[in-house]
Amino acid sequence: MACGNNGTSTRINLSGEVLEEVESFVYLGSICTSDGNLTQDIRKKLALGRSAMQSLSSVRKSKNISTTTKGRLLKALVWSIAIYGSEGWTLRSEEEKYIEAFEMWCYRRLLRIPRM
Repeated sequence: MACGNNGTSTRINLSGEVLEEVESFVYLGSICTSDGNLTQDIRKKLALGRSAMQSLSSVRKSKNISTTTKGRLLKALVWSIAIYGSEGWTLRSEEEKYIEAFEMWCYRRLLRIPRM
């Protein structure tokens, strides 16, 4: 994963054994890639957030819970999962679109607004 300025790989020895060079790995729940691309990690986190949103379907469909409370639950239970570790993200316009689409998906579900 470590590369010099000329694009050649650097070999790392640990106790006489050469460490394997990999394209990506998971560290503390985030996907780290050799090229620094965050798309995989962002998509994974948004998928976890989508799963959390779907598990709240009974809350979303309840008419006894106010929209304000549902919005607070969205922020506390879904967004906290979806943007965990986002402090280190450097977003490109492509990743911003993924996040915006996820946000709109959540609010449409919450407010029961059909896509069409």
